[in-house]
Amino acid sequence: MLDKSATSSKTRVDGPHPIVTSSEACQDEVREACVFNEDEFKILTQSLALARRQSQVLEGVLRGMSDKKIAAELGVAPPTVRTHLQKLFRRLQVGDRTELVIEVFREFRRLDSRPATSGRHP
Repeated sequence: MLDKSATSSKTRVDGPHPIVTSSEACQDEVREACVFNEDEFKILTQSLALARRQSQVLEGVLRGMSDKKIAAELGVAPPTVRTHLQKLFRRLQVGDRTELVIEVFREFRRLDSRPATSGRHP
């Protein structure tokens, strides 16, 4: 069932689907969906020894983006995104996006549980 609000340009779809818009609000919502702040993400990707593009693709995955949306944002073709995803899967020894996200959170927890040096993560 579709519920269109007169006070909002957003269209909400009941069920497990996210808010769907065609405006700048969509970009803001995607940004808000990020689970790590910039510093945390940088520390995490350094810890995982990810290449720049792998980090960018991982960020898109963590933001819940499709291969097509990640590709559009990065200015590459969707098969290129899939190639980077496969490299991420091999590097982190996982089989799919869900396992990738779980492993990223595990790594973050490992980093977060280490004693801080000078108030920062190692």
